[in-house]
Amino acid sequence: MRTGVLALMALLPMAAGCGQSAALTAQGATPVSAQAAKVADDDGDTGAPKEPLTPPRATIRGHVLFVHGHGGDPWRFDRMRRWLEDDGYRTYTMAFPSMEEDMDWLAWFVKGRIREIRRDHGAAEVDLVAHSMGGLISRAYVRYLQGETTTKRVITFESPHHGVPLAAIPFFPRFMISENLRRQVAPGSDFLDKLNEQDETPGNVRYTSIISKNDGYIPVKSAHLEGATNYVISGPNHTTSMWDPVVTGLVKASLAEGRP
Repeated sequence: MRTGVLALMALLPMAAGCGQSAALTAQGATPVSAQAAKVADDDGDTGAPKEPLTPPRATIRGHVLFVHGHGGDPWRFDRMRRWLEDDGYRTYTMAFPSMEEDMDWLAWFVKGRIREIRRDHGAAEVDLVAHSMGGLISRAYVRYLQGETTTKRVITFESPHHGVPLAAIPFFPRFMISENLRRQVAPGSDFLDKLNEQDETPGNVRYTSIISKNDGYIPVKSAHLEGATNYVISGPNHTTSMWDPVVTGLVKASLAEGRP
């Protein structure tokens, strides 16, 4: 049981990979929840840092928002952010209640933060780099909240796009994760079935999924995203992927696709 507890604790930060790309097709968005709508009306004030980690350069290659996973913290992205900012990207983070809330509702936090970045920093588009459960939240934002109008790249690593096997255990300790979240990330859940229905990579968006064979919690096949560029790598585990140079290199390459 101890292994199971540690496994779901890690449900957010993981590693991914295997490469192929496919054409994307647009798909209509659907509303998420009335309760969540208030988040998008609060001018995106999520309590996240308002400024990038380092001073902006004269020429900005792009704007990138990092989305953490279950129980994650924005500071865990600091090293990857510095590497990207050295490459000319302007990066941002956000904080949200990832321990308890519904992922459909959390997608509104992404919407609010992106609106804030566009308003305060003049960003026409904001790309998403997401770890673990943050990848599911980012995909929910694009699919249900018209995210493709402001986001053209969604890059996930160690994300359980098809579920976390351990979450299927009904008696999994509730102090680790809310019952609703446990149900959502279990393979075959209503949330995942709907998110992956028909087209797993909707809209005019470039999707990338990175997974490590040494993740420890997320099976490689669960991280595979049909229609995305998928990378399978060796080395880092679910958590250390957040500062792994190979993962960062793949994130950089994915962000550079389609840019001059």
